[in-house]
Amino acid sequence: MTNIAELASKLNGVETKTGDMLQASVFEDNDGIKVTSALDPNAAVSIIATDEQFITITPLFKLSDVKDDMQLELSQYLLKLSLILPLSALALQDNQVVLFGKFSVNTVFDNIVEEIDTQLDSYSDVLASLSDFIKV
Repeated sequence: MTNIAELASKLNGVETKTGDMLQASVFEDNDGIKVTSALDPNAAVSIIATDEQFITITPLFKLSDVKDDMQLELSQYLLKLSLILPLSALALQDNQVVLFGKFSVNTVFDNIVEEIDTQLDSYSDVLASLSDFIKV
């Protein structure tokens, strides 16, 4: 499934295995979709399609939100944390730390839902584990 509008339509209103309800909308320029969680309105996954894969990105926080004396310690912690995240990895995009993942455009729909649900769930877990590093 490479049609991004079709994917958004199918995702909109889907209930996940964890009991979350997904809401999906197509970006204004039609090059991707935004999927949000009913359980956590702050959690959002942006999905962009290439010819071969979907790339998922979930913003976590800006580097400017990190306590000044904890930037090096945070970097080391993020490297360790990245190994235990299911179906996701951590990255730096511009001035923001993000969760990202990718999967084939040939992935069956139920697995796409599982990938998104896992990334949304990881969002909450990662932010909770990083609370000591972030300014209040």
